Amino acid sequence: MTNTSYCRFHNTLADLTDCYEHLDDGDELSLEEELAQLRLIRLCVWIVERCGDAVGCFDDGGGFMGVDEYKFKRSVKLIKERHA
Repeated sequence: MTNTSYCRFHNTLADLTDCYEHLDDGDELSLEEELAQLRLIRLCVWIVERCGDAVGCFDDGGGFMGVDEYKFKRSVKLIKERHA
């Protein structure tokens, strides 16, 4: 099923969460699945590089430091206010 613009991120979040939850299953993957897993990880890194500042992933020097939960929650609040 294609993801139309009104639900693209919503649907993809559910699918990506499912992939995340199965990263360490230890299941034998087919060649196609193993390559897709690697490409997905690369894409996730690119997304963080491009958009990670929205959730406070970088320190003042641009170094990666994970997600700043306070900044994440503040961003969620601002988005919800914009859509209210």
